Amino acid sequence: MNKNTTVLVLDGETRAALAVVRSLGKAGLRVIVASELSHSLAGSSRFCSSTTKYPSPFENTQLFANAIHDIIVKENAGILFPITDATTVAILQHQSLFTGLVTIPIVSNETYWAASDKILLMKTAAQLNIPYPSTIYINPALGQNPEQYLPALTFPVILKPKASILVSGNKMRKTGVCFASNKEELIRIVSTDESFAAPYMLQEVIAGDGIGIFAFCNKGEVISVFSHRRIREKPPYGGVSVVCESTQPDPAALESSRKLLKALNWSGVAMVEFKRDSAKNNIPVLMEINARFWGSLQLAIDAGVNFPLYLYNLSQKVEIPKGNFNIPARSRWLLGDLDHLIIRLKTPANHPRYPQRVTDKINAIFIFFLEFLKGSKIEDFRYMDMGPFWHAIKKWINI
Repeated sequence: MNKNTTVLVLDGETRAALAVVRSLGKAGLRVIVASELSHSLAGSSRFCSSTTKYPSPFENTQLFANAIHDIIVKENAGILFPITDATTVAILQHQSLFTGLVTIPIVSNETYWAASDKILLMKTAAQLNIPYPSTIYINPALGQNPEQYLPALTFPVILKPKASILVSGNKMRKTGVCFASNKEELIRIVSTDESFAAPYMLQEVIAGDGIGIFAFCNKGEVISVFSHRRIREKPPYGGVSVVCESTQPDPAALESSRKLLKALNWSGVAMVEFKRDSAKNNIPVLMEINARFWGSLQLAIDAGVNFPLYLYNLSQKVEIPKGNFNIPARSRWLLGDLDHLIIRLKTPANHPRYPQRVTDKINAIFIFFLEFLKGSKIEDFRYMDMGPFWHAIKKWINI
């Protein structure tokens, strides 16, 4: 088979990778799935030609990149799709290893970090007059600490590391956003979490619904865009979407996204996240940019916006028609929704962020079963491709 019709998809354990594999496999491409696991979700799909394993990029990005290089040579792959931030960062760090060997349809290392470094992104938003949360930037290397900013703080506050992945030499680590309800909690977090040894931000808490603008771009021009409404999340008080439906993009959020992606000269896929600020007429306030595919990717494909195929076509310099979704769609990650229900049933009435009374718990059970009647497509369940669904169930029950 032609080298440019063989695609190596990384992060086979993710739902986004499964959506990519199904999309490209249906288009007649040969798809190789690689993962840290011997058996992965996407690797269970009938649209996967073969599977392989690689070492963790977190442990050693050089060893990871060398392994991917060897897989590309062995499989004669012409296109490489990293799916998560971790594999993307590692590939970009060692991009010279792949020059002339394979096409990687992602932005440059510099552009990736211009979007993924949350501090840089907030400063770009300020320059473009895009609404963003009230923010204090702290750099511990310059002797700055949160105590000197206490007079300007209104609790609760959100602590955000500069990026979701921090790199040190050939090692990486994940970071997470933290919530501080008072001074003591704030000091404890920055003193004990090594993620805050690097520059970070203190931001006001924005109370409102989340908005996601999913875009496909070419040299800063938004070619296709999609948006969905989150119906339920895991965990229930804020996390990944488990039930969502397609919706028209919010005009203000879309305009801000266009400004940002044009300023970044973006090519490929991106998810721009906002929250409606209920204290300021529900205006969309910028949260972050995810410079990669997202967990609910299958919903966009079901709605007619085939982002993985667009990205492949971009790598082949094939013109991609402009357009947005035209098929109303609703998607459900069934096991994630079951986790949502279990968390709600276990959450006590005195939970500070998501109290659950007995009536709330009864209602949660009712809503869970009612979803089967609402026409949602179960994300990993397809009659013609049942392998991933059974794989997910076995993993969930730890068989």
